[in-house]
Amino acid sequence: PVFGTKKVKGTSESLELVVALDISNSMNTRDISDDLSRLDISKRAMIQLINNLHGEKIGISLFANNAFVHLPVTSDYGAAKLFIEDIETDMISSQGTNIGMALGISARMFSKQKTTKGIILITDGEDHEGSLEESIAELKEKNLQLAILGIGTKKGGLIPKNPYRPNLGYKTDALGKTVVSKLNEAFIQKLATQTGGTATVSSSEFPDLSALLTEINQMKRTKIDTLEFDIKQQRYQVPLFLAILFWLAFLLWSKNYVGLLDKWIKR
Repeated sequence: PVFGTKKVKGTSESLELVVALDISNSMNTRDISDDLSRLDISKRAMIQLINNLHGEKIGISLFANNAFVHLPVTSDYGAAKLFIEDIETDMISSQGTNIGMALGISARMFSKQKTTKGIILITDGEDHEGSLEESIAELKEKNLQLAILGIGTKKGGLIPKNPYRPNLGYKTDALGKTVVSKLNEAFIQKLATQTGGTATVSSSEFPDLSALLTEINQMKRTKIDTLEFDIKQQRYQVPLFLAILFWLAFLLWSKNYVGLLDKWIKR
């Protein structure tokens, strides 16, 4: 039997993630696959990441030489996937790779709730600009954890002038020499070391996110003890007590069992 209600306190574990995605022109390079650019593969990795989340909130920031919030932190995974599909490198006209600004924008996207917060940076590390000292200090001050996913190859590739029509030619420098974009793995590893984070590099069309997912699962979840809610009051104790009482009486009375009560009455 269940009737009435009672108030109980509970705990909740929460984790917020912001994915900072590099959309500089170098992400149009097709050095991993002839059919897919680094950006295409990065977007595929983000979808895969979302498919492995279980209740964590996620937000998206985009950056090149500037950075902006593409999707505020949300638990709506369907909306997040739609926003990912729309990402293109022409969403920022000012080119470059200003990771410092990306980290700064991402660090300000989180809620004020007492939760564990982490940033996932996806980049090729190419053409890095600006200073990182202030951004690294901000991450440490706010106790934000950083995981980096590097996309690209050491051999590198050419940057198409038009990502949809590579046959139109490739970007050149001021001297007219064709630019070759390479994964800057050394920078990625150094940034991970400076921030106390982790770095994973992928040169596959289907990035292996096992290390990244393990890092997310190992992030310390903060328990919030402020939850209070009503639950229905269980009233099983009374019938359970009566059942045990009658069961004991049956054992004492039955001749097939102890029969102590029958012997006592006959006396």
